Amino acid sequence: MDRPLNILEGIALGKGYDPMADLSAARLIRASRTIPVDIYELLTNGDQRQNIWLKPGDTIYIPDNRNRQVFVFGAVQKPGPIQLYSTGLTLIQAIASAQLRDSGYDLSHVRIIRSHSPTRGELIIVDVDKIMQGEAISMTLKHGDIIYVPKSAMGNWNDAIKEMLPTLQAISAILSPFVNIKYLSD
Repeated sequence: MDRPLNILEGIALGKGYDPMADLSAARLIRASRTIPVDIYELLTNGDQRQNIWLKPGDTIYIPDNRNRQVFVFGAVQKPGPIQLYSTGLTLIQAIASAQLRDSGYDLSHVRIIRSHSPTRGELIIVDVDKIMQGEAISMTLKHGDIIYVPKSAMGNWNDAIKEMLPTLQAISAILSPFVNIKYLSD
């Protein structure tokens, strides 16, 4: 570095990023500390808080978006992961990809579990019927969102948990060694 640089200048000097880059999952690694940086937000909405000034030795890491997914469960024919593309994925598109059952579903109480951090999450209940009728705007999904389409208006969380638990346990088993290594190294 021959002069002060920010994230965007650093990326430009590095000849840009790959078209498969997951800009919203970028990280700045500084002195063995990892700082999340949302380059997508910086580029699309001009969020200058993401345009951090670089220091010598910093590394900008931008993962690819090939492994970004959301998960759809409940009254669908193809429950499980749905690929989240770099162009985005709406709730309607995810449900369509999972293919609703011919009958026995309630789109007025679709639940989305969104994780913001390892210790913080959010439960969102969406009326997809209103979106399909043009009375509400469809929401864009984020990597890791879990969508549950209830089988009926009476669908409860016990049914949802029973259905999602085996998949969540499998994901947890895969990630567990990496999480343990992360905490052991800290």
